[in-house]
Amino acid sequence: MARIRLILCLLCFFCHYSQQAVDLLPPTSIELAAINVELSESQKTQKDLFNGAPLVTCEDEDDTRAFIQTISPASPCGKKCFLLQKCGAGAPNQTDFCLIFLPSEGTLSYKQASLYQLTIGCTDDLEPVATKTMTINIINNSPPVFQNQNLPSFATIPASTAAGKSVFSVAASDSDGDPIYYSMTLSPATPYLTIGYTDGIVKTTQDLKYLCENTITANFQATDKINSPITKTVTFTIDKANTAPTITNLDTTISIDENTGPGPVRTLTVLDDKIGTPLTFHMTSVSGSGLELYSFDPTTKILSTKSKPNYERLDTRSVTLYFEVTDGYCTSPQYSLTININDVNESPVLTPSDRKIIEVFEENIVTPSGVTLTDEDINDSWTYSLVSSQEPRLTVDPSSGDIITTAPIDIDKNTVSKTYTVKFVATDKKGKVSNTATATVTIYDINDNPPYFKSKSYSFAATECTDPGTPLGKVVGDDDDSTYRNNDWLVYGGGGGKMSVMSDGTVILTQACVDGETGS
Repeated sequence: MARIRLILCLLCFFCHYSQQAVDLLPPTSIELAAINVELSESQKTQKDLFNGAPLVTCEDEDDTRAFIQTISPASPCGKKCFLLQKCGAGAPNQTDFCLIFLPSEGTLSYKQASLYQLTIGCTDDLEPVATKTMTINIINNSPPVFQNQNLPSFATIPASTAAGKSVFSVAASDSDGDPIYYSMTLSPATPYLTIGYTDGIVKTTQDLKYLCENTITANFQATDKINSPITKTVTFTIDKANTAPTITNLDTTISIDENTGPGPVRTLTVLDDKIGTPLTFHMTSVSGSGLELYSFDPTTKILSTKSKPNYERLDTRSVTLYFEVTDGYCTSPQYSLTININDVNESPVLTPSDRKIIEVFEENIVTPSGVTLTDEDINDSWTYSLVSSQEPRLTVDPSSGDIITTAPIDIDKNTVSKTYTVKFVATDKKGKVSNTATATVTIYDINDNPPYFKSKSYSFAATECTDPGTPLGKVVGDDDDSTYRNNDWLVYGGGGGKMSVMSDGTVILTQACVDGETGS
């Protein structure tokens, strides 16, 4: 039973296939409703090139289809950009087709291909293909044009215009109906004016009394994003514009001497149109030392030093100050003033100026004066010189400033000390002389004199009955040194024969004498 059913099915299929393969006369024909159609190069959406009506009609008693056999040129859009699809009811034995543009499949460009020639074919897939040729003309897209053909190159905007007001228009139109987009660049660049991206209307963003410009040049562009933008340059004059105050004697470098001041350094020259509030100044410095040394009086416009400048202070040796001035609406550019401190040779200073306690011993003297030299000048050198000395042999060393003698000093006999004053100064290498320093020097006696006997000889008498140990008398000596530190203290000693000298000068008999005997 299954085998019989299979045979019957095969017979039925063969009969149906044979019926489809039979060609019914007459042969296929083709008709075009138009041989020329237009398409804009700016077309961005799918479009029926014959406005919804059939463009191609294939006629045959058999089923037919239409297709694009060839297209020239093949780029930038080719067969992939165009599609034939059935449309309309169609008469008996006729099949209608519409020609559709597919923008997603390619780009139209009038410059690259101003037309496409298509060979359209109709076929029933049995008889020879019937063909006809047609042309698709690419329509060049036109750029927008300014609606006002006499758009002025100059215009005036009152400085009193408030924010959000329309002040100008560069509206344009496009014959192709393309959307138009606007842009504007300003010179000098300013945020006070803006243009509507889609309407071309120029408006203020802020009150123009803050604009601070006399003129602004605007370069406008309008584009359909297909063609090159159209442009227009307009110069706007701001009527009664407020301008920023200016300072005419800055952006420069000046020098002042150290140790001068406090006092004026520079008076600023300020120009202003008197529009706005009273002027406000702002002074800054990169380093804090700049504001520490300098001050500015906005009323007198005088820049002054607060204290005496000092070249040796590195952080203020060269200072740059920055200034801005505003009238409440417009602020000046930032100006600078660099102030360099000139090095002025300064006198060395000796301290203390009166050195009272210097104690030395007689003979050759080399002793520090106890006076310190200071000099603010860098890498300077000095020479010391004598002003006066109560002792001609006391002077000052020219290199070290020590108190020295030119010859040994021996104070008077039996004198403990003598005091002298020595006055001296220091002179730097550029000839600046210091204050006078006075050193008070006390010179003390030293034990430099030998003792001596007051008599060249002494005679003593003794008898044979004189006991040994008996004092016979004294020898007397002296010393020209003073009592300072017992420099004149004498110690006796010696002896001879039957006598001996004790430490206090007493002569003692050491052995018994013989009558008539002499000795020394």
